[in-house]
Amino acid sequence: MQYRNSTFFEYSGESPEEAYVRNSARTVRTFDVVNPSPGGPNNPVTLTVRRQFVEDMVGANVVKTVTGPPLQRYISRLVPYFTPATQTNFLITSGAGSTIRDFIATAVPTSQLLHVKRNDTTQSAPAGTGVASGPVWRAKVYFDSINWGVQVDANVVATSPPSGGTASPILGLPDEGDMLRSGLPNTRYITRYTDYAGRLITTPAGFLYFADSPGPNRLPLKIGVPVPEGSAIVHYLWRQVPGAGVPVKAIQALLSGVVNECPFDGWPKGTLLLRSVKETPYQGRLGDTLYDLDYTFEFLAHQQRAAPKAFLGWNSGLMPGTSPGTTVPDFGTVDYLNDGTKNNPPFLYGDFCALFRPDQS
Repeated sequence: MQYRNSTFFEYSGESPEEAYVRNSARTVRTFDVVNPSPGGPNNPVTLTVRRQFVEDMVGANVVKTVTGPPLQRYISRLVPYFTPATQTNFLITSGAGSTIRDFIATAVPTSQLLHVKRNDTTQSAPAGTGVASGPVWRAKVYFDSINWGVQVDANVVATSPPSGGTASPILGLPDEGDMLRSGLPNTRYITRYTDYAGRLITTPAGFLYFADSPGPNRLPLKIGVPVPEGSAIVHYLWRQVPGAGVPVKAIQALLSGVVNECPFDGWPKGTLLLRSVKETPYQGRLGDTLYDLDYTFEFLAHQQRAAPKAFLGWNSGLMPGTSPGTTVPDFGTVDYLNDGTKNNPPFLYGDFCALFRPDQS
């Protein structure tokens, strides 16, 4: 079997093993890898050949640069070898045009060179490997089910932004942040998990009236009353980010009291506030340093009671009715200046897509 730059055969004596457990399913397949270069399988399976097989199986993540001008930096990913769960014979498919969420190659945990004596690379292979003669490298590969999308570069190319959104600086190139803006299923290597909640704010004294008191001048309530607000803690876990792709400048800028400038993954404009970022570094399968970035946002709804029932988010507050006692208090936009321009909100607006692409400078 030829796949990418590797030649291998499935070892029928041990493959596949399968496990189906909570949160994950795993199949373990055993492959005999041979040297694909001219000269055939009698060539030794060198370290270069072995590392190439690992890369072809589990994929690779690199930051690439277009010198421009302007200079453009983006993450290119070689997607892992994968096997759709609906195919019991584990055929390889291209993956183009769809999100891979079934079984992908995640690790090569054990391997060994077989039938090779020191200074001798021509011994016959044992029966069942599919190799007529010569050395092989027998490797186990873990295939795990995942809960995030894996897509080829061509499927996550930046497009024109929605109204009110900042255009991607890498239009026409892979941009996982730009695709996340349009919806989680459109991007890759990102998991979202959400803790929905509510919190209470207290109205000022006099906001409410006793409905049963005689009118027309009904008695105001002299104490504050709790009013529920819809809120949530939203996490986006961006996986396998090369060290050079961590957007340090974007993180620093957007941690300064910034909310989303336009709808982002379905969250209305101005309702998401970036609260914290956790970087977890680790070594990749081939020794490269990768990061998982866990972004924590807080969602605040402040949905108006009156039409059009808009979500006003962080730059709003509960205001009294325009005619106290005859119009209902509702959420309204707030501003630092009393000039009616709404140009000085307490929370600035920014492009959260920049958190999921490399800094451009």
